[in-house]
This record gives sequence, structure tokens and C-alpha cells, in this order.
Amino acid sequence: MSDKFIPYHLRDINDPPAHLDDQQKANWISAAKKAKKNYQYQQQHPALDIPTLFYEIIHVNKYTTTGTMQKLTNHVRNCNEFTFDTEDEKSTK
Repeated sequence: MSDKFIPYHLRDINDPPAHLDDQQKANWISAAKKAKKNYQYQQQHPALDIPTLFYEIIHVNKYTTTGTMQKLTNHVRNCNEFTFDTEDEKSTK
């Protein structure tokens, strides 16, 4: 994909800010390359859109009922695919 398709808000890889030291410039260029590649992937591959009919989001915390926990336990026992998202896990940050 040529540079002419890259939107103006992405960094120009060949023009890092002058005030950066060598390591900062290397990091800046690396980030610019990653942003450009990510943009290209977004153009090539459509976003994954799964209808809400196929999933249910359940937040588990200290207020989760026994019935909900039993429902989750049964679901995990009887299915082949499920996801645990622990981004809010304090211990793992």
C-alpha cells in the first residue's frame, strides 16, 4: 500500500521532531511504523462484528449472585469456547 493512502494524522516516519534525542527518535519512528502498519491492516481487514445474540457479558465481582456463578460454572462445563477478560484485575495491572 502506498503512502498516499495513509491519513494525514499518522506520523511521517521520515520527519521525527527535532528536539528528540537518538533513542527517542528511534522509539518515535518505531511507533510511527507500527501505526502505519496498523492502519494498513484496518484497511485490508474488516472489523469483527459479532451480533449480541451470540454472547452475554457478565461482570463477576463480590456482588455476583450464587445463581449467576452456577450459571457460569455450568456454561464452562458444557461449552467448548469461552473467554475470560481480566483487564480489570488489580493484581496483574
